[in-house]
Amino acid sequence: MISGKISVIGIGNVGQSAVMNLFEKRIGRCIYCFDIPGADLAPTKARIDEIRDSHEQLGPDLIESNDPEDIEGSEIVIITSGKPRKADQKRDDLVKGNAGIVAEWAGYVKKYASEAIFVIVTNPVAAMTGVALEKTGFPRQRVLGIGSSLDAKRVIREFAKILGLTSAHMHGYVLGDHGENMVIPIENFTIYGQNLRSYLESSKSSKLEEIEKIAENMKTASQYLIEGLRISPWLGPGEHVANQCEHIYYGPQNPLQGTISNAIVKLEGEYGINGVIGVPVKIGRRGMVEVIELDNLSEKHKKEFKQASRHIKKLTDIAFDTLNETEKKKKSTQNDSLP
Repeated sequence: MISGKISVIGIGNVGQSAVMNLFEKRIGRCIYCFDIPGADLAPTKARIDEIRDSHEQLGPDLIESNDPEDIEGSEIVIITSGKPRKADQKRDDLVKGNAGIVAEWAGYVKKYASEAIFVIVTNPVAAMTGVALEKTGFPRQRVLGIGSSLDAKRVIREFAKILGLTSAHMHGYVLGDHGENMVIPIENFTIYGQNLRSYLESSKSSKLEEIEKIAENMKTASQYLIEGLRISPWLGPGEHVANQCEHIYYGPQNPLQGTISNAIVKLEGEYGINGVIGVPVKIGRRGMVEVIELDNLSEKHKKEFKQASRHIKKLTDIAFDTLNETEKKKKSTQNDSLP
C-alpha cells in the first residue's frame, strides 16, 4: 500500500513537534492531525496553522480531523495522545490513565487502517506498545515504540562531552525500557569505529569511571528537563518520531533491507526474551525487518536487560488490569440501565 497518508493522533506539544518535523522532511503526501473524537478542532487547527506559518517551503497537506474513520488508508499511524508527565511523576505513573486512550485508538486503527504501521509514542511507551499489539492484533513488524532512540542520542551526547568529542564521532545503542530501566551497554559503544573501552585504554584516558557514572545517571536524565520546562519535553521526541517514520516511508522496497535504529518491539526469543522491550532493529518500508542481537553484552547488562523486561511486563499487566476493570464497570452500568 502506497498512499502517502500519515495520521498523527494527538496534536499536543509532542504531536505538533512530530508533525512539524514530518512536514520539514517532506514525509508523506498528506498528514491527518487527530483530536479526541468529536472534540472542538479549533486548538488542533491553530497548531497546524502555526506550522504552516513558520515554513515557507511546500510540504505535505495538513488536515485536521476528529473523526476516527479518517484514519482509513494511512500508511503510518502515530499516537502521541495521553496525559503528559508532570514534574513529580515518572513515566510509569501514566500507565493507568493512558492505557484506555491507546486501546481505544488501537481499535480504530485495526478497523480503518489494518495495513498501517503503528508507531507508539504515548508513555509509558513499552507498556503502551504492548497494549497496541494486543488490541490491533498486528504482526510485531508493524507496531514500533519510540523512546530508546532518543535515549541513545542523549547518552552519546553526554559521553562525547566528557571526552571532548562531537556526537558524530560516537555510535551506540540503548536497550531495555525508556527511562529508569534503560540498559546502556558501554561495551557496544564505539568512537571512530573503535570499541569505547579499547579507545580509552589506547588513548590512556582516565575517563572510564566517569563514563560509567554518566551511564547510570542518564537513566533519569529527562527529569531535569521536566523540572525546568514544568512539562514533558516535546522537541526531541518529535524529531525522533519523524526520523523513524523517515526510515519507514523512504525505506528500501526490498523487504530484507532497512536502516538500523533503536525501537521498542516485541521479541520472540531474541536475547532470550518473549515480550516487548527496546533493542536495535532494522527498519524498512514495512516496519521492522529484523531484530539486531548484540553479542557481547556483559553479565551485568544481561541481568539489567532481564530486569527491564520483567518491569515492562509488570506495567503491561497493570495496563490490561485497568482496561479489564473499565470494561467490567461499563458492562455493569449497562446492565443497571436495563428495565
